Amino acid sequence: MYKRQVIKGDIIDEFPFFSFLLGDLHPHVLAMPFAFLALGLALNLFFGGAQGKIPRLHIAINPATFLMSAVVLGGLAFLNIWDFPIYAAVIASAYALRKFYANGSWRIFFKDFIGMGIALGITSITFYFPFFLSFSSQAGGLLPNLIYITRGAYLWLMFAPLLLPVLVFLFLKWRRYGKRDMMIVGIKQTAAFVLGLLIVSLLLTAVIAFLPVLVKIRPEAEMVASAFLRSMVAPGWGALLSMSFVRRFTVPGTLLTLSVLLTLSLSLLHTHPETQQSSEHARISISDRFVILLMLIGTILVLSPEFVFLRDMFGYRINTIFKFYFQAWHLWSVAAAYAVYWLWGLSRNILRNTFRIAIMVVIGLGLIYPIFSIRSKTNNFSPSFWTLDGAYYLSQSTPDEAQAMTWLQRAPLGVVVEAVGGSYSNFARMATYSGQPTVLGWRFHEVQWRGGSQEIGSRQEDIEHLYCTSSWDQAYQILKQYNVRYLVIGNPERAAYVAGTQLCPNGLTEAKFVRNLDVAFSSGTVTIYLVE
Repeated sequence: MYKRQVIKGDIIDEFPFFSFLLGDLHPHVLAMPFAFLALGLALNLFFGGAQGKIPRLHIAINPATFLMSAVVLGGLAFLNIWDFPIYAAVIASAYALRKFYANGSWRIFFKDFIGMGIALGITSITFYFPFFLSFSSQAGGLLPNLIYITRGAYLWLMFAPLLLPVLVFLFLKWRRYGKRDMMIVGIKQTAAFVLGLLIVSLLLTAVIAFLPVLVKIRPEAEMVASAFLRSMVAPGWGALLSMSFVRRFTVPGTLLTLSVLLTLSLSLLHTHPETQQSSEHARISISDRFVILLMLIGTILVLSPEFVFLRDMFGYRINTIFKFYFQAWHLWSVAAAYAVYWLWGLSRNILRNTFRIAIMVVIGLGLIYPIFSIRSKTNNFSPSFWTLDGAYYLSQSTPDEAQAMTWLQRAPLGVVVEAVGGSYSNFARMATYSGQPTVLGWRFHEVQWRGGSQEIGSRQEDIEHLYCTSSWDQAYQILKQYNVRYLVIGNPERAAYVAGTQLCPNGLTEAKFVRNLDVAFSSGTVTIYLVE
């Protein structure tokens, strides 16, 4: 498992190349083709390629494009629910911004944005309604982020190859075509947005602080407030607020960087398009505007977790940073590629050559990780063997286990019981590599993906009792309860169930299985018993 913690603290983050190298088939990777298809639909809409009207919905878009957008967004919700509101916002923004340039009214912009977003959301969910009938999510509202501030150095470490060309592009566009009054508007809107996030964060903090009072001093409410305080590592609410403001002023790098991006993007989007005016400042092309829109939305995604995050079973912003940064990488990577192309073609020789050298340096720095990580992954491009079998290494490191897995792959379908242990380990290895169902795999991941532990129940304790009890009758009842067909005993089981714990005072007792079950497979350290 590669370390994926570029930004310090109890969070994780990924970027696409890391995910590809890891072979990560989590939803955020599987949804990538749909995400870029959604960007393509937004681009087509922004360029005016979806002329038409849906009278009943009061939407100026042809029905085919609208339905296609709903199918794509619904697919994103089906694959990775985090992406659904993000790309719905991208498409709705492209639609509303194009209409804004036609009528120049921000009131109508927000009306169009909300109207398109609601229409797409309802239609998308309708297309995938059977899925949503049983869908459950970990998300449980918003929580304030008061003290865990991303340092500017870590933000630049994560995004520098994208931020540099984007910032230079925005600055030069502003120098050429911007107006002072639009810059003032951009500054005001950025300040209002940041202040709004801060106010929301403080209001959420106030709600949590007074939660016990609001619900008549219920014990569980007090537990929520106390748990939040402990997660913030603060002795009290006053100290927490004090720490929050001190950290924001002493670690300003991320906020300053994102505020500059936000201000430049907003001020440039405020300028009138050249199709309406012929004045000098109206020379930002329609493609420029779409790219700036992507920059703006990406900036909002990165800035928001500095103040609030989505509440889930983790209790801190690990997932919000992970999912928002990954989508920001998508948006900024498209914008950065466009910016590099534009900077590469600058007409002034000195400026052009300077930027070309700078661009090559930035891209070279960005390629350091891919080059060295591939060398590490491929044993310096000299693999000892070539294979597409991800389980091949097991035949070299633990041949007995590999033979057992191969046997289970060919065995009739049946529930496997094996040791339960932590995530990112070799626990649940038989079910993983054979495809047979198991009683319980990685407990934390089961809780995470199922949204709670209700379905898991007492499975972990039952499995431990199964392996450790000396009573065959008790063991057999557990085997019957979970309809077990194959019982595995190998080194992971012997290591997991050692003497001394409450449920396993004498350690793993295999004698009861030897006396009462037939051996279906045996090789070295691994034995699989068949439960009739």
